[in-house]
Amino acid sequence: MRRPVPTQVAALGIDEIYTIDAEFRPSDPSGYEKYGLSAAIAPDHLEPVCLSAKHWTTGETFSWWSRSSEPCPLPIDEKTLYIAYQAPAEWSYFLAKGWELPTNIIDLYPEYRLVVNGLFDQSGKRLGHGQHKDADGRTKYGLLSACTHYGLEARAGAEKQSMVARILQGPPFSDEDRDAILHYNVHDVEDAELIFTEMLSRGDIGNTGQALMRGDATRGFAVRNLNGLPIDVAMATRLSTHWDSIRYGLAHDIEATRHYDVFRFDADGSAQFDRAKMIALVERLGMQDVWPRTDNLHYSFADPERGGDEDKPFKRMAMLNPYLEDLRQTRKILEHFKHFELPIGKDGRCRGKYAPWVQVTSRSSPGKGSIFTMPAWTRWLIEPGEGRGIAYIDLKSAEFGIGAGLSHDPNMMQDYADMVNGRIECVYFELARRSGQIPVDAVVADHKSTRKLWKTASLAMMYGQSPEGLSAATGIPLSSARIIQDAFKRRYSAFWNWTRREIVHAHCRGQIETVCGWKLNVNDKTKDGTLQNFHPQATCADIMRRAVALMADRGIAICEIVHDAVMVEDSLDKLETTVQSARDCWRQASREVLGFELDADAKHCTFPDRYEDKDGESMWGTLIGLLEKAEQGLSDAA
Repeated sequence: MRRPVPTQVAALGIDEIYTIDAEFRPSDPSGYEKYGLSAAIAPDHLEPVCLSAKHWTTGETFSWWSRSSEPCPLPIDEKTLYIAYQAPAEWSYFLAKGWELPTNIIDLYPEYRLVVNGLFDQSGKRLGHGQHKDADGRTKYGLLSACTHYGLEARAGAEKQSMVARILQGPPFSDEDRDAILHYNVHDVEDAELIFTEMLSRGDIGNTGQALMRGDATRGFAVRNLNGLPIDVAMATRLSTHWDSIRYGLAHDIEATRHYDVFRFDADGSAQFDRAKMIALVERLGMQDVWPRTDNLHYSFADPERGGDEDKPFKRMAMLNPYLEDLRQTRKILEHFKHFELPIGKDGRCRGKYAPWVQVTSRSSPGKGSIFTMPAWTRWLIEPGEGRGIAYIDLKSAEFGIGAGLSHDPNMMQDYADMVNGRIECVYFELARRSGQIPVDAVVADHKSTRKLWKTASLAMMYGQSPEGLSAATGIPLSSARIIQDAFKRRYSAFWNWTRREIVHAHCRGQIETVCGWKLNVNDKTKDGTLQNFHPQATCADIMRRAVALMADRGIAICEIVHDAVMVEDSLDKLETTVQSARDCWRQASREVLGFELDADAKHCTFPDRYEDKDGESMWGTLIGLLEKAEQGLSDAA
């Protein structure tokens, strides 16, 4: 019996639907170790294994074991829709085969996350989070979790892990292996189709066009995963080889040059962070009145890897007093970087994890192994190959521009346009000038600290921070914090009023939603700060997804995606053209989403130079000095 295409899908001119799932062996070596396998067995490049698909209309299921130089067995046209769960994996398979990527895509992973976003179960846990765990114990909103949510029979997580482990082991595959893998692959296809059917029947995919827009971005995510970042492999290997010696000497070197006097050295020479000595440093620097404290009034030196800046008092204080930054980085290296390893494939590319839609605002985040989740000094390992160049292209003052476009604040829109057109240097610096806090003829180069303060304060207040909170976070007097807030409120009153109305409306409606349909369910557990953050961050994610979809369609080699930025690569003779094309994608995406054009800045790096990040420059120099000492000591000993 033939099944018609759902009316909401057919209304978009689609007359065929295929649900698909692919299996492959990734080149990222780190993915093997969590299954108890040697990283050495990882292939040089992503290695396709098999593909399965189910035709919606006929109900027929098809499977193909990968063969070299085979054409795509499925139709790729504007009238065919592809359904997948975590679709970037399927498109990675397609790219590895050299196939064209589909035009119409619905990825059920973000659609499921959208349904349960902000909801909690009776025990107070986030709905949909953690019903199943992957091999390293992390919870995720995976296919099995979605099955559980929709009341569908789901396989045990252990069964799924065992099949993944067999696929990763690679050939030779016996006939029995192939049958088991294809059966597992088809099962995933059928689970995904059942989830899609349930979503449609419950109205959980309310706007198919918006779902397709989210699906578009999965092509760009797959391009990012395939390319990876070009790395100075020789330098990364040297650092890894001598990491113990580098860590051993780091605290000694920092103390000799910066004189913090916060480390205690054991008999074997190893360093320990001494809390009492750190307290003495805080008081020696006169920061005792501004340093954050815990509920029991003890100084807080927390600096976790994850979380917002409000959870990282040590980082905030280092921003206030840059003298502390090398100390902060040293402590992190000693406590969190006991080994230095990057997931570098045999092709010399680093492919850290990437987590799309991971936050409630749908912002995507670089994950484990990504250089952009690590300290800034690691970015100095990014190095284009011979005849190649890379560029980091990010939205210009994204939060401010998005706030202007969403609120239609005329002053914000004018100030942003003036900055883009070069009539003013910086919107935040100009706000300080308008408020009489700097001379009329002042320039940013002579007042960098003022510009940094007003930018930090303006963004914090856009996200709901009070003058009291700003004073505590930055160490400025409360009176100064109130001056900044008053200046912002007076200049951008339309934005200020709009963002507060949105909070009230969210509580009344029980949800808050972007123009592209990403929404957060609002209840008594939702904080007003979350609501105030929502529109700038969620809209930025909408723009990013549209931009990377456009870049993928233009054939731009995306190497990394970082919130409101991408890193792209091309040959030296084409790099500038590629950069301008990527900037055009950002502009087009912002026009489509906001109705207000945002601009993008670009930072180039070409062979033979390595990528530089000023925030990590000091620590990079220190570590390279220690590396050379370690190598020289080894040479002398020989």
